[in-house]
Amino acid sequence: MVPFLGYGFKSALFALFIYGILPVLRNTVEGFNSISEEIIDSAKALGMSPFQVITNVELPLSFPAILAGIRVSLILNISVATIGATVGLRSFGTLIVNGIRSDDIMMILKGAIPVSLLALTVESFFIHIEKRFRLTG
Repeated sequence: MVPFLGYGFKSALFALFIYGILPVLRNTVEGFNSISEEIIDSAKALGMSPFQVITNVELPLSFPAILAGIRVSLILNISVATIGATVGLRSFGTLIVNGIRSDDIMMILKGAIPVSLLALTVESFFIHIEKRFRLTG
């Protein structure tokens, strides 16, 4: 994206957005495809409109897969955002890249540890949400 948007925040954000779409899209499609035809036919037999089938049956049943895709996308983007330092994004990745260039392990750790903790925190949060949804959903 650097040739189109230049160095900095815009190109890194756009690249991360594009990079993060695939897990969400893939899990959404898989979530909807995993619903058996019998369930959809039963909903139609109850007189539900196509919109009601999607909102009341398909979406709630595929929600755990969609949520898993969002979780994977966020974890990937948190991790990959550190690479944004190579295109001018000021982040913890800047510490990692500068630490690699200067062979400074402490500087690398100052960038890598917060990124790792953030990724683990987001992972734990989404696992908690998924468990809670399964208990109530």
